[in-house]
Amino acid sequence: MKCPPIHHLHALILHLRSKTHFAALCPLVMEILSQVLLDQTTTIVLPPWTQGSNDDLRHQLRKSLTTHLFGWPNLLSLRLRLSLSVLEMQAQGGQVAQGLLAATSHCVLRILVRHLRAIISVITAPDTPFVLRGMVQSPLPGSPQDLSEEARALSNTLAPSFPIDPAIAALHEH
Repeated sequence: MKCPPIHHLHALILHLRSKTHFAALCPLVMEILSQVLLDQTTTIVLPPWTQGSNDDLRHQLRKSLTTHLFGWPNLLSLRLRLSLSVLEMQAQGGQVAQGLLAATSHCVLRILVRHLRAIISVITAPDTPFVLRGMVQSPLPGSPQDLSEEARALSNTLAPSFPIDPAIAALHEH
């Protein structure tokens, strides 16, 4: 299901401001919003960066992150659905919104982890806190197993260059 840009939904959002309309339409809207989409981020393949740290790396990394974070239709759809599901969160406890937030977070984390693995050869000591943050968030409860495994592989690749205390970084907790 392809989700339209948010401005096309403006009329629906205004219509839902009426409590009677909202009560009648909210379950139907939430049912539509909760439909599961294919996670396109699992197909991202990034070759390792082998040209050292330079201005071209910054340009290529920025371009790739922009493409992957904002160029996937299903990720855009998740973001738009999440925006609409805030209405449900205010009225009904937010089960749909929580699911959409988790799915969006997992997609973004997967994109970041894959980019970090691609540039692992140029990561320096000042970069490690950012890398660690992604590695710590990836295996949290509810995360897809493949995302947790990718973060663990990133940790194993990073560890020889920058010693990581798992107790401090919480990388191996489940």
